[in-house]
Amino acid sequence: NGSDATLTWKRVKADGTWRWKKIGFLPHFGFQDGDYIPKKKDLENIKDLRGLFESINSAIWVNSNIKNKKEIFLQFIYVLFTKLYDEKYNTEPQFYILDSEYEKIVETGDCKGFVDRFLGLFKELTTNPSFRDIFDDTDKISLEPYLLGEIVYKLQYLKITGTDIKGEAFQMFLSPYYRGENDQYLTPEPVIKMIVEIIRPSIKDVIIDPACGTGRFLTNTISFLRDDLERAG
Repeated sequence: NGSDATLTWKRVKADGTWRWKKIGFLPHFGFQDGDYIPKKKDLENIKDLRGLFESINSAIWVNSNIKNKKEIFLQFIYVLFTKLYDEKYNTEPQFYILDSEYEKIVETGDCKGFVDRFLGLFKELTTNPSFRDIFDDTDKISLEPYLLGEIVYKLQYLKITGTDIKGEAFQMFLSPYYRGENDQYLTPEPVIKMIVEIIRPSIKDVIIDPACGTGRFLTNTISFLRDDLERAG
């Protein structure tokens, strides 16, 4: 089972009678409830990446019929890359779900407007030449509309470009499931940082990691060199 579950209800008046209506989400901080399409200026840096991924992981395990570990990871990566693509290539976000769209999913199990918009964005991603080596026609979204909407809402106000969020996702999802399976062993992040600090690579060094896995040694080395250059002026 997942670690938590949230039910949100709003007191509304209809036909002169007050009643409780189930709504999708609490309004994002600084906004009122109701339909609102996020703007680029609304996107915020992620403060608790691990907590965010854990909540998404829990939501998938609890609410989806997908129980295959690899497929769960792939579905999340599809959504994550769709969000990255939207931030990078669209002037204003297309990666969002409206309150009314989510309410329709709750009531009927589907919302064509939302699902078509997301699948259209995903198709743009998978057919973009820049992502040709990552995706092909066999990559499909199989998340239920309810779950897809929940994940999109968790991500739609966040800015994920400019961070190593893909590596974090890989560590978060694969580490608990595949450690020691398929000969995959993931080095903990604190250990990676400690090793890089001990080695203290310079810009003149040639750095090779032929079995790089998620590439965390390489990305940490790049971060170390960047910080070192900035300190040197």
